[in-house]
Amino acid sequence: MKKLFLLAAMVFSLLSAKAQILKRSTVDEIKQGRVIVALKDDERLNEVWRAAIEKRWNYTEIIDYVPEDDAFDKLKADEVDYVLYLDTKVVARSRDYNRGGFTYSYRNEGMAIALRTGKRANAAIQYIPPFGDDNEYTEAFINFGLDAFQYQFEIITSKELKSNTNLYAKFNENGNELKEKTLLVLAEWIHKKISIEEVKEIYEGKIEAVPFADWKEAIMEKQEGKAYVVVVPIPLGRSYVYYHYLMDAATGRILGMGQPKVSFGVNIGAYNYSKNNSGFVNEKNLEIYNELMD
Repeated sequence: MKKLFLLAAMVFSLLSAKAQILKRSTVDEIKQGRVIVALKDDERLNEVWRAAIEKRWNYTEIIDYVPEDDAFDKLKADEVDYVLYLDTKVVARSRDYNRGGFTYSYRNEGMAIALRTGKRANAAIQYIPPFGDDNEYTEAFINFGLDAFQYQFEIITSKELKSNTNLYAKFNENGNELKEKTLLVLAEWIHKKISIEEVKEIYEGKIEAVPFADWKEAIMEKQEGKAYVVVVPIPLGRSYVYYHYLMDAATGRILGMGQPKVSFGVNIGAYNYSKNNSGFVNEKNLEIYNELMD
């Protein structure tokens, strides 16, 4: 019974990490819904956030841009159907455990773009890499997130999926397109134990390790013939699971995703990940990128 309970907890946590089950019916409702955008109490961030939405968001009509508290009040009052907002503090907390007479728990945080419903629950969510006060990183990560978010909806609709449970396999069907593109990897995301020369030897397509300015330019300018890697941390109770998105720079389509295999340590209540669960591009992840092109 204990094993079954812990297994259920694991499944629930992983579904939460993947944004819960997103049904086709929900996607259709979002398409037809009344959507407003929530603004933070941060003029700098709002400027980047709004510009990105005006440039990238085309899945629904945006009715208005409203301060976050007011946006959620409108949602509660049923004046709108959804609030598109930037969640800068997605929290995952582990179950409590005792040690030395004290009770502890782990708490990890992440960032995401989400659509909230009137039930104060997220209808859909897209995790993005966390950013600080640097406008350059903020702009790139938000633009990536908006592209990836909307592509979820597009695939569920175009492939006539009942939900997002098989979504990642559908993304990976695009992987053969990587053969025709130059894959841009942010140099700072390459693991210190692997050289740029080794990266080029392992990856079977065209690949370049580039500085942030070049990586961002490919995203913002929607450069043809370029793909780029984004490493996205998703918080779980005791650690993070890292998803590697391979994006088409020109179209914003997801060409493939690398995600770690996960097992569950019943004796300690911990997640155990395969070696490709890394916040960096390493040999294991490069091999996964190759598999996407097969």
